[in-house]
Amino acid sequence: MFASRLLPIIFFVFLAAPVHAQSDSVSVGLEAVEDFYTEVTALVRGFGDERAAEEFNESSLDRTNAVAAEIRSMGWLEAPGRRRYNLVYDAFSEYADGQIESVRGLGAGLSPERKGPVDEAVERLTRLKKEKLARIAGTLEFETFRKKRPKPVPIMESTPLERNRGEREGIYFR
Repeated sequence: MFASRLLPIIFFVFLAAPVHAQSDSVSVGLEAVEDFYTEVTALVRGFGDERAAEEFNESSLDRTNAVAAEIRSMGWLEAPGRRRYNLVYDAFSEYADGQIESVRGLGAGLSPERKGPVDEAVERLTRLKKEKLARIAGTLEFETFRKKRPKPVPIMESTPLERNRGEREGIYFR
């Protein structure tokens, strides 16, 4: 009886928790890193050179895991605020720039007629980077949200009616 009433409450509590958790810069940054890595690996497969693509994917996976670990640790070490937001933003921006330069480097040894897909991939990754940075930038409002506190009640020694009563003023002479 009691468990049947408690079960829906627990369900809604756990259902609402991920909604809140996915609006901070750390979770959005991790999602951006995963999406960017997925897109990079999909684009590199289409270049034709299997061996170079495998080597690239291994090094890309290492960089992706390192950046994801760094962003995850920012979530543990930094309090929500502008500093954490800036660290996540910069970490993803540097990661994306490095990945784009690596893709551009894959096309350096190709003939001009085979460079077309590489240039398209670089353009697509640049657009994806801008989209993901805009999404991370949208978390700044959540990161820097401050709760409005009520104004403190002033402590007065005497009421306004007691102030003009003569020599004996104050809380001790009431």
